[in-house]
Amino acid sequence: MTATDTPTGGQAHPADAVPTTARGSAYAQLSRQIKQAGLLDRRLGYYTGQAALVLTLVIAGVAALVV
Repeated sequence: MTATDTPTGGQAHPADAVPTTARGSAYAQLSRQIKQAGLLDRRLGYYTGQAALVLTLVIAGVAALVV
């Protein structure tokens, strides 16, 4: 069985692969899994939406204080 084979014999996504040999420390293995899963990828749409929401709430709060 290779590192990318599933127990049922089909090909798995590379991020789901379980290495057959351990390389590096536990931190290095965890870091590799996190990067392969895409958890550190930038999500510009999410950040833009959050910034717009915060800006809208700040403007509403200032307007409520002024009026």
